Amino acid sequence: MSYLNSVRFILCLAFLSPRVFFLFIKDFFLSARLNRRADIDKYNNESFEEIVRFAFESCKYYQKIFSLKGVDYFLKNKAEIPLLDKNIIRSEFGDIVSNKNEPYRVLSSGGSTGEPLKYQISLLSDAYSHYLLYKGLKNGGYSLGDKIAVFAGGSLVSKKTSKKEKIVSILLNKRKYSSYGVTNQEINHIIRDMNIWKPKILRGYVSSILFMAEYIIDNKLEINFKLKSVFTTSEMLTPNARKVIEKAFSCSVFDSYGLNDGGLSAFECINHSMHIDPERGLLEVIDENSGENIFDKPGIIVATTLVERRFPLIRYKTGDLGVMSKKMCSCGKETYVLEKLVGRETDFLEINGKKVGSPVLTVLMGKVDCKKYQIIQEKDDSITFNLLVDNENEFIKKSKPLIVNSLQSHFGNIDINFKFIGEFEKSVNGKHKFIIRR
Repeated sequence: MSYLNSVRFILCLAFLSPRVFFLFIKDFFLSARLNRRADIDKYNNESFEEIVRFAFESCKYYQKIFSLKGVDYFLKNKAEIPLLDKNIIRSEFGDIVSNKNEPYRVLSSGGSTGEPLKYQISLLSDAYSHYLLYKGLKNGGYSLGDKIAVFAGGSLVSKKTSKKEKIVSILLNKRKYSSYGVTNQEINHIIRDMNIWKPKILRGYVSSILFMAEYIIDNKLEINFKLKSVFTTSEMLTPNARKVIEKAFSCSVFDSYGLNDGGLSAFECINHSMHIDPERGLLEVIDENSGENIFDKPGIIVATTLVERRFPLIRYKTGDLGVMSKKMCSCGKETYVLEKLVGRETDFLEINGKKVGSPVLTVLMGKVDCKKYQIIQEKDDSITFNLLVDNENEFIKKSKPLIVNSLQSHFGNIDINFKFIGEFEKSVNGKHKFIIRR
C-alpha cells in the first residue's frame, strides 16, 4: 500500500507541479543531497559567488551597492556587504527585481517580528520550498503519499478553500483544518474527522497543535489513528510543549524553521538536531557589530537566496535571532545545525473564550498595507492595534474593514481600536513584541 501511495503521489506531483517533480527526480538520480561538510561548504561558496554576480549584472539595487568597491572586493570581504532589511526592500523594491523574464509569484510574509513584507519569488524557488518540505518530513518517517493533516491558520480572511486547492489536497493526500478561532465543538469535529481519515503525519503551528493536544488530554478523547510523527513550525517549541504534544499523540515531535522570503528551511533529524537545508538558501548567524559569522552563541540570522533569479535577497536581515553550530550530528548528516531559535514565542490572543495563535495573526497582517504593527489586548473583548503606516486615510478606508470583518466574523462582537503611532512597546530583551496581553 505504501508503494502504491508513493507511485500515486509522484504521478500526481508530475501533473500538478512539474518543477517539484523535476527536483525529486534530480535528487534520486544525481544524489543531489548535500550531506558532506566539504561539499556543503563548496556549494555555499560557489552559489553565493554566483548569486552575487547575477545580482550585480541583473538588478539596479545591487549595481549601486557593489559599484562602490567592486564585486570581487565584496566577495573577498563578505562581512562588508550591506545588510538588507525590510525597510530597504520596500524602498528599493523595483530595483531589487532582476531584469530577467523569470516566471514568479507575489507572496506576502505576515512577519513574525510584526513587520509584514510583500515580495516576489521565482517558480523555481517556490518549487524548492515544496521539495524541501517533503524531504524534511522524511526525517519523521514520512513516505511519499502518506496522509498529511495540517492544523494551522492558513487564512484569516476567509475559511473558504478554492476548488483547485481542494483538488490538489485530495490528489496529494493532504487535509487542512483551520485553527483560527476554533471552538470546542469544532475541535471535536476535527478530531472525529481525523479518527475516520487516519492521517500519518500532523503538521501545523506550535500553538495550534499544542491547543489540540491539551484539549485531547484534558477531555480524555480517544485517538483512533496512529501518527508517525508531528511536525511543528512558525513558533518556538518549548520542551514542555513538546512533552504535551507527544503525550497526546503518542509519537515524536519534529520541529522545523522556515523563512520563504529568505529561502531558508531547517528540519529536525531523528536525533532532534535541526539541520539547515543548503540547497535553496544560505543561512548565516552573524555578530551585529562586526558582520562576521559566529558559531555557538546568539546572533542575527541572515539569509541569502541561492536559487532565486527574480527577486534575489543577499544578506537579508531576517529579524530572527539564533545559535548555529559547526558540530557534527551523530545521525550521519553533515549539514550545519541551528541549535536554537531566539525570539519566536508561542503567544495567544484569547477573545470571548476562543484562542488564536500569533502566526495566524501574521497571515492577516501580511494582507494589509502596514509597515509595522503591535496588537495589545487589555480586556477579554477589547483589542488595540498600534500601527505604523504610510497613509492613515487609505488604511482606514481599505485595510481597517478587512481586519474588523475578519476578527468579528470569527470572534463575534469585540471592541477593535486602531492607533497610528511611531513608538512601540518592546520586550525585556529589546526585541519588538507584536502581541501583548495585559
